[in-house]
Formats: sequence, C-alpha cells, structure tokens
Amino acid sequence: MDWSGSMKGAPWGAALKAAQAITLALRTSGGEVRAGIFSGDLWHAPGFSSYALFAASLGPVSMVEANGPDTSFRWLPRIWQLFPDYRVLLLTDGYGYIPQIILPSQKARTAAILLQVRRNYSPEDVMTIETVVGAVADRFVHVDALEDLAAAWATLIPRRSIA
Repeated sequence: MDWSGSMKGAPWGAALKAAQAITLALRTSGGEVRAGIFSGDLWHAPGFSSYALFAASLGPVSMVEANGPDTSFRWLPRIWQLFPDYRVLLLTDGYGYIPQIILPSQKARTAAILLQVRRNYSPEDVMTIETVVGAVADRFVHVDALEDLAAAWATLIPRRSIA
C-alpha cells in the first residue's frame, strides 16, 4: 500500500481498513497474504507478514497516518523475485518511479488500484499515471469513492480453482 503523503487522512484510513478486511477474509478461507508499505522505500514485517497491517507502526512508519515522500515502484523487482508464485496487488494514488527492467511475466501477475486518481488529477495527469502504473501492472482499476475500495480490492484477488 502506498504510504506517501498524498494518502494522508481518509484515503489512508480507508486503504488500511480495506486491506485488513481482505486479509482477514483471505486467511479465513485458507489464503495467504503478504504486505508491504511503500513511498520512496518499501517497509515490511519479517517475511512480509500481513500482521503489519494490524500494528501501530512498522519500524519508522506509523500505520496511523500516511506521511512518506514521493512514491516509487523501484522495489517491485525484489518482490517479484522473492515471491515468484504470488500475485502482486498495488494500491496507489498517483505517480511513481518505475524499475528500469520489467519482465512481461512479472507485469502479468501484478495489478493495481488507482485510488481517487480521477478525482484528484487533471485528465492529462490521469493518463500519465495510468501509463506509469500500466508499465508495472497488467491491469488496474480506478476507485473514485473510498467506500468502494474493499470491493475493488476483492475483484483483483485471484480465485482458487476447484478441481
């Protein structure tokens, strides 16, 4: 989840609550969730444990309020390498620096939620943000209303096949 300063206030609160709800639902159904918080850097609990989503802080990162510097996605190659069989879901509200090398297989298992981008940016900026996020994520969805966040997040989670 994007922890940059632009997520401060209601967007961060809604994002954290949605992430907690999705995490609990996935755990209940036997799924596994890993979590990281990012802005200019990536912060995570040992093993990228999703318990970080329920903590008051994560090292120097307060989980109470988003307050990081510019957004960067340059940490994504590390995640793609550490978790080659995982689906990566990003939640962000704006621009971000992208990695120099993005393999098609990595991009194919990455999806993103663009939180209130259409509400907060000009149409030209929205196109730029979509291009940036589209460079790292195979698909993305816009969420304009905070109350729709959990439902949108759930649509990006892969479903298990029943054999």
